[in-house]
Amino acid sequence: METKRLILQVARLDRNYKKEVHFSFFAEDEQYTYEGKAPVSALFWKNEVLKENSRILFLFPFSLPLQDFSGCTDEYLQYCSQIDQARYRPSDEAYAQEVARKHPFIENESFLMLSCIGKYKVGSHLYEFEEFKDRTIDDITLEILSCLVNEYSDIEELYVDITAGHNLYVTAMLSAVMRFIPIYELMHGFKKQLKAMVLYSDPIVPGIDKVNLYVSPFRARGFMELPLRNVDPNQIKSLVSTLWGKDKRRMESFYLEYFPALFFSIKQGFVLLIPKLIKHIEEELKIRPDDLLIQQTFSKSIDKKKRYSMVYAFFFCFAMYKGFYEKFKGFPDKLVVRVERQGEKVEISGIEEEERWKSAFDDCHLKDVFGSFKSELQKLIKEVDNTSYQKNPRFDPRNFVAHAGLEKNMTKLSKKEADCYEVTLSDGVLSYIKKIVNECKK
Repeated sequence: METKRLILQVARLDRNYKKEVHFSFFAEDEQYTYEGKAPVSALFWKNEVLKENSRILFLFPFSLPLQDFSGCTDEYLQYCSQIDQARYRPSDEAYAQEVARKHPFIENESFLMLSCIGKYKVGSHLYEFEEFKDRTIDDITLEILSCLVNEYSDIEELYVDITAGHNLYVTAMLSAVMRFIPIYELMHGFKKQLKAMVLYSDPIVPGIDKVNLYVSPFRARGFMELPLRNVDPNQIKSLVSTLWGKDKRRMESFYLEYFPALFFSIKQGFVLLIPKLIKHIEEELKIRPDDLLIQQTFSKSIDKKKRYSMVYAFFFCFAMYKGFYEKFKGFPDKLVVRVERQGEKVEISGIEEEERWKSAFDDCHLKDVFGSFKSELQKLIKEVDNTSYQKNPRFDPRNFVAHAGLEKNMTKLSKKEADCYEVTLSDGVLSYIKKIVNECKK
């Protein structure tokens, strides 16, 4: 079944984890009250409210079953009491997954194992996991974010249930969702927004078996800032080498040169450069959006204080490129332009596929960008008609940036017929990408 709605909740496990609570939710739009019993509100929400096309993703902290369940008669709690202490380690992923899968709430749903922090004592045994020793709440956030980006980018609605779970994991879950929402919008070319809601309830305390459930919108917006703008290039190279060993050279070129150039081309309206960059990245670097998908990394070669911000920025690079690729792929790298003349006055009367270009920029919340490009193009056409017109003796990145990518040295205007020009950008411009990016960063 295709998942259109995802409910996200931290898995619950304690001596009373199966005790059912009577939930009540009033849907104002429908003027209808949903009621039902369930051990956790995620199950109530799925079974009584959303029903169709909905799934639950339970977040399962690695430490969750490491509790004292001695004397419990519940089958799963007894099973947790007999966990093989030598095997229950991150290195034995299959056994850890088996322990989680046996949880009664999880057996029919999806789950994600999360890192744990600190030490855990069960009876006389002290659990401490060397693999998690340098993990932080930021790393747990990345684990959740990575799962959402890799596996749930096609959902339409996300319900974040905060009625259960340790504060640490609830905080990480909310932080991951806050970052996933703009990434989702970027991945879908700014045109599709994720409906995200937070589910919460009255306090569930001993002696209370009936509570109200509430829903509030969870808002965050996509934005147009270069993710790795202020990151040391050597740190980028280090992370690229960790993630893509064999392909590190082309990935370095992507992250340090061609993706920043594409970003600035779209943000600042270097219209003719956009198709060239997309074609170069796909055909020469052989990189398509899904080649940038990553799982979080905990390599010791990356300073743990910077790991979170860097990996997070890499997720944004992936999302932006995916959105840009889908939005601008297939555009021609030349423009056919018609002009009207009234004496010395020259005005552009139309550009082939102008509305398509405008629509693409509008979707990226860049409504004035194509208009600025068109204005610069009109100036250039007027100059070309002047007998004293001369191209720059050499490429000037400052002029390129100042004039919407229409630097004279690289721009060719061919007259197809009276008052009709074909405008192209020289392939040689790709050799100046670093200079263009550096100029844009100023």
